Amino acid sequence: GLLLSGGTLYVSTYQGRVAGLDLESGRVLWQRDASSYVGVAQGYGNVYVSEASGNVESVDERSSSALWTNDTMARRQLSAPEVFSSYVAVGDFEGYLHLLSQVDGRFVGRERIDSDGLRARPLVVGDTIYVFGNSGKLEALTIR
Repeated sequence: GLLLSGGTLYVSTYQGRVAGLDLESGRVLWQRDASSYVGVAQGYGNVYVSEASGNVESVDERSSSALWTNDTMARRQLSAPEVFSSYVAVGDFEGYLHLLSQVDGRFVGRERIDSDGLRARPLVVGDTIYVFGNSGKLEALTIR
């Protein structure tokens, strides 16, 4: 997947590599390997990565070092992540939307959206997150 933030383009590939590229020059600022990537999100100076294994990882934008990894959702066929408030939101094959803390990756909560699963990346607009389920169900959630 592709993600643009400021002057940096983040690229993730299924071959297991994620990289930050300078948009003007195309120069690779950093890259790192992991098991296959599903997608990336960006927030608080970090890049958040969903891996095909079910791990979610936080990577420092500048140094490319891993800050934390959450491995509690192994084999849950995660969607690409999205940054929502101070959380990282990610969907799974059973239709749950999981919220992780951006700070340390700990599991904060989850909500069942669609029993057919969640494959599409959640979309954040303002203080609302929109989640589109595999059955066609669209749900809008806010944090109370």
